[in-house]
Amino acid sequence: MAAGGRAKGWAVLVAALATPLLVHLASAAGWGGSALRDGLAVAAGLSHGFVFGGLFLLFAGTLRPGREPLASAMARRLRGPLPPEIERYTRRVTLAWAIFFAAQLLGSAVLFALAPRPVWLAFVTVFDLPLVLGMFGLEYLWRRLRYRGHTHSGPRAMLRAFPARRAGW
Repeated sequence: MAAGGRAKGWAVLVAALATPLLVHLASAAGWGGSALRDGLAVAAGLSHGFVFGGLFLLFAGTLRPGREPLASAMARRLRGPLPPEIERYTRRVTLAWAIFFAAQLLGSAVLFALAPRPVWLAFVTVFDLPLVLGMFGLEYLWRRLRYRGHTHSGPRAMLRAFPARRAGW
């Protein structure tokens, strides 16, 4: 099975296991009340889990031996050949994004287990996008400061490079 097929298989397995687990945890936490409201909460959690879990698998999967890190591939697509110091940096950026997505999932799980439901719902529905944008901004600022002698692509150019699939991603 190709790497993309394995990742999709893992995502389906995680979803299949997570759905009844989330429903059970919601019941055990005494969420009761409206079935519609509880169903919407579970849907919000599942979509959050799918998005951040999928992004984690995508970024982390490109860090395996013999693979090109996703940030390196994007930078190469935008700039052509990369100097060795930028190769190292883009590998670290790929790792940083993988850790960020794992932290999103862990944060969601901890809040789901320990916080009141409105706090968890705010995290998975309101704060997830600003956190991603903040990560983009911090990485861009760090790159501009750390590698002043290099030209830099802005966030729009990086986002345009992301959907272009290449063999081996």
